[in-house]
Order: sequence, then C-alpha cells, then structure tokens
Amino acid sequence: MVNKLHIDPLGATRQLGKRGALKQATFLQLKKNPELLSVESSFEVLLAKLADLSNAVTQIDYQPFTVDVVNERMLLNHAQLQTHRQKLKESGMEGVFYTPDLRFRWRTPKGNVDEVIEAKDVNWVPSLGDEYTEKLLHTRALLAQRGIQFGLYAAGVTELYLWALVSNVNKLHALMLRRKDAMNTLSPDYLQYLEHRDALLACVKAEPAISLAQLAKRFEMTLWATWHLLIDELVSVDLWCAPLGPQTTVVDAGNAPEEPALFRRSMLAMRNTSWEVLCKDN
Repeated sequence: MVNKLHIDPLGATRQLGKRGALKQATFLQLKKNPELLSVESSFEVLLAKLADLSNAVTQIDYQPFTVDVVNERMLLNHAQLQTHRQKLKESGMEGVFYTPDLRFRWRTPKGNVDEVIEAKDVNWVPSLGDEYTEKLLHTRALLAQRGIQFGLYAAGVTELYLWALVSNVNKLHALMLRRKDAMNTLSPDYLQYLEHRDALLACVKAEPAISLAQLAKRFEMTLWATWHLLIDELVSVDLWCAPLGPQTTVVDAGNAPEEPALFRRSMLAMRNTSWEVLCKDN
C-alpha cells in the first residue's frame, strides 16, 4: 500500500503521442477542449463524446499526464518526463510508467472532481498478481491520495459496431457542434428549439412517452430541432436500445432526479465490472 505521494499540481494537458511512443489515429473536435485532439481508439472517441455532451462535465483532457508509479511522481509534460527519465538513468534507478487515456472534470454538489479514464477496447478481466493489474491498482491508490478518481471502462471492438449507442452519440454530438458556426451564428433547428423549448418540455411532462415526430409536428419544427431536448438532457431515453428516429419516445428527465443524467448513465454502463469488484475487495 502506498503511504505518500509526491505530486506536482495538475496542469496543462499533454499529448503522449508527441514523444513518439504511440501512433495517433483519429482527430476529434470537442466543445469542452479548444484543441483538435488526436486519439487512438474508437472507444476513446465514444467516451470523450459522451463526456462532451454531459452537462456534468466541465473539462476534457487527453492523456493529461504520466505517473511514475514506483517513484510516486506525476509528470505533466514532455519536458518533465524526459528530465525525470534522465535523473533515473543517472541514479541507476528505474521507473514504472502509466499514462491515462482521458481526464474528465465532473461538476458535483460538493465541487469539481477529476476522474482519469483507462479505456480498454477489449473485455479485459483483471487478476491479482498480474503485473498490469498491480500497476493499475497502485496508480489508483496514488491518485486517490490526491482526490483523483480512477475509472476503467471496457468494450470489445466488434461490440462498438453493433451498439445503437455509438450511432446515437455520434449524431447528437455532431448536432451539438453545429449549434453555432464559426461566426457564432445559430443553426435554424437550434433557433426553432430555443423558441419552443419551454413549450416542448411542458408537452413532454404532460404526455409521457410522446414521440419526437409528434413533438415536431405539434410545433411545426424539424425533427432535428427536437433532438436538442436530448442534448440539453431535459428528456430521457434509452440510447442503447435502438437508433434515434421519428418514433423514438422520450420522457421528462426530472422523473428520476436521483439517477445520473442521460449521458453519464450511458457511460456508467460501460465500466469494467470485474475491475469494480476487484477494487472493492482491495
């Protein structure tokens, strides 16, 4: 068990790929990060888009830092990493390094909470005594001392192509990014939504399980305009069960205020349950 953690304050995000250790594959535009991020897997893209859509997330960083688990150091940028490696070499010591895939900053009633994410595109089962599992457990303990949560999410690569969730999140995220163009001009469907938002929500509250097509027809708006209710998490739907469409029915999100909101709920369904059980027992 780790007793002490010497750590630098959290700082600017670091792209691990800049040091040439990993090949980057996909460019990703997010509302909550001004940079054009280069990420490694489709599963990381899905998690990042869910966080970008979530009203509870205020900041998203990709590969925000590297932890030397053995020497209890957090390295925030390429220069710190190289300097640390050089010092280890000169002293004849070695490090065990870990870099999280993502960092989300969650807004909670008690203030902001950082969660670092390990996104596995395989259905990995951890086991005590396994070198990689032990490294992650040690990292989790180090970060916990700093008030940082560690979350491990998993999904098989082939599963992603079958999930309605992926298509739904991609469409909702693209629509959110199109709300404003480069000149800050609002899109026509978003203007329609803003004009009728209160009336739309009142209608959903009065008529449980009303379809998006019925809402669009009632207020003479495009179907896309009704989707902004989902983007703002004012209504709820099962994003996993089927692709969103005209016949999709929605309910008032306020019906279950104790539950996580729409996008957080979808994300939690992908947490690695084997890892969660292991952490509770250790």
